[in-house]
Amino acid sequence: MYTPRTTADHLSHFGCTPGDMQALRNTSFAVLNRVQDAKPSVQLLATAVALRAMAESLNLNLSDLMQQASNVLRAADGPFGTHIQAIRDYAAGELRRA
Repeated sequence: MYTPRTTADHLSHFGCTPGDMQALRNTSFAVLNRVQDAKPSVQLLATAVALRAMAESLNLNLSDLMQQASNVLRAADGPFGTHIQAIRDYAAGELRRA
């Protein structure tokens, strides 16, 4: 049986199992909680900077990673996607403020 050895390997074999989705929802929400005390513009840009730096350090294509994130969002959304909706609601309400 194949066992992924690197983060890139894990990403290329990442499944949308209920356990995977739960881990992604919870961790995404935890990231948001961690940055919420900064100014909205800093929250968004700092998160993007961290993502880009992580992707570059692992030689991952950021466009491919964003496409995978879009796929995960579609799979994570729905009746059990309360964390994802909470992030959207937070962005709509809090991040729009100056």
